[in-house]
Amino acid sequence: MTLAWQHSHQDAPVHRGRIAANEVNPGCFNEVVKKEHGYPLWIPEPDGRLPEAYRGKGVGVGDVGILRNDGGFDYLFNACKPADDPINKGRVPEGFEPIICGDIREVETMHKRGSDIRSASVSRIEMSMGGAAESPFLVGGGGGFEFSCLREKGAILVLPEGGARYDALNISRFRSYAARNAHAWYQFANIVCGREAANGSLYLVTGCDKTCSWGAAS
Repeated sequence: MTLAWQHSHQDAPVHRGRIAANEVNPGCFNEVVKKEHGYPLWIPEPDGRLPEAYRGKGVGVGDVGILRNDGGFDYLFNACKPADDPINKGRVPEGFEPIICGDIREVETMHKRGSDIRSASVSRIEMSMGGAAESPFLVGGGGGFEFSCLREKGAILVLPEGGARYDALNISRFRSYAARNAHAWYQFANIVCGREAANGSLYLVTGCDKTCSWGAAS
């Protein structure tokens, strides 16, 4: 899904879009965005103060929060879960009503084992006993690979174990829901939670990519 955002309220825009957990340094933010894999989280681990139920799953569809400058995600609540759900209990806006999120597409093998995500300026070169050849795949039998960058800036994310993708399918429903609730969300974030969130800083997650193992360079 193409990375996009929706101005949901005249005075309080809420971005909607994908979150790519466990990706690259914020300094290469634009490089990953251009690859259409979402906003990268340099610190994908949930904050230790959050409910155990949330720490066990991490960022997910329906999360409302703020992308921190250090690359983490400041979770506020989940719009798809009821107010008394363990990940929402005691932390939702006044008058909160969850969205019926509908179908969520789950692709456990969206990113194959040994695959990579890289900016256009980075090329992957396979190294083997027979020499080197351009290839998007890992080489077996004792082979390896290296990356080269043709410009001053570049970013590469390697996924040894691959990765999964989760996407809400009814995006128009999320867009309408955000538009109706944006003002209340900003009041909650700033008045109740004291975040001092500027216009355009709240995000409603409609999809995320996750992996258990990765390596990044920029």
